[in-house]
Amino acid sequence: MNRNMPINKIYIHAGYLKNASSFLQLDIFQNDKRINFHGIIRDHDNVSSDFVQNPIISEFTAYIRGKTDSFLREKELFKIIKNSNSSNINLISEEDFSTCDNISVDEKARRIKEVFPSAKIILVVRSPASFLRSLHAFYFRGGKIKVGLNEWIDEQLKNYEESTAMQTIHYKKNIGSFVEYFGIENVYVLNFEDMTPNIEIFLSKLNEIMGLEYVGYSSKAKRNYSLTAGEMRFGLKHTFLFSLRCYLPQFIKKNLKQHFLKSKVESERFLPLCEKRIEELYSKDIEYLKNEFNIIFQK
Repeated sequence: MNRNMPINKIYIHAGYLKNASSFLQLDIFQNDKRINFHGIIRDHDNVSSDFVQNPIISEFTAYIRGKTDSFLREKELFKIIKNSNSSNINLISEEDFSTCDNISVDEKARRIKEVFPSAKIILVVRSPASFLRSLHAFYFRGGKIKVGLNEWIDEQLKNYEESTAMQTIHYKKNIGSFVEYFGIENVYVLNFEDMTPNIEIFLSKLNEIMGLEYVGYSSKAKRNYSLTAGEMRFGLKHTFLFSLRCYLPQFIKKNLKQHFLKSKVESERFLPLCEKRIEELYSKDIEYLKNEFNIIFQK
């Protein structure tokens, strides 16, 4: 590749998983006319009719994710970027770029550097405990697991070295890889927890990172509805019936959701032993985010 080829500014949104990636892709990146959004969007129906995923971008992301061992269409990829609106920034989004799946995050960062040496990296993080709770609910909702939070956490702890979930949130090591390849001045980290109290502030920070003026946010669409505590309890108790919910008409799903929202069932709490182990495992990662990126998680 000719690394001196003049191309527009490249931003890589690299995740993290379960940190509003769908919201950013569907509601922000693809709708901002100042962004040449090249994807990638997977497994979603709410994609703009104007958005077309270029197969070359798909091949690039597959290479970075470790799905393939080589990427031989760099010139064509650069042509896509170069021929985009020159007054816009270019952005590629793929949350799997920061997961310890298929290949290490270090290797993923190296591959991105190999193709886009001057890219700027954007990452969104949440506390390890919050991430694990959200990931458990996501897997449970999708039928990948059929056990409660603490039982799943216990399984991950027993297989800690091989656990993708556990290894992915070692932020010091994994974000450190992006810092090593791109320089800390080109790696930007945002706190997912900042979205809840004031999404406007979060999005303002994101726009500042991309060199864009923040013009406000109007969409109220919500992505990836999380399970209520009542739904989770029902699913654990009635696994087969819970698996049939995807076949129900939408109005019944909506009524059931409202029913469970009104129920007074509490979410499963972390057992003290699990909570203590998580705190011990990720104390250095939390400290790293605080010291290097001023990220502070709520207790």
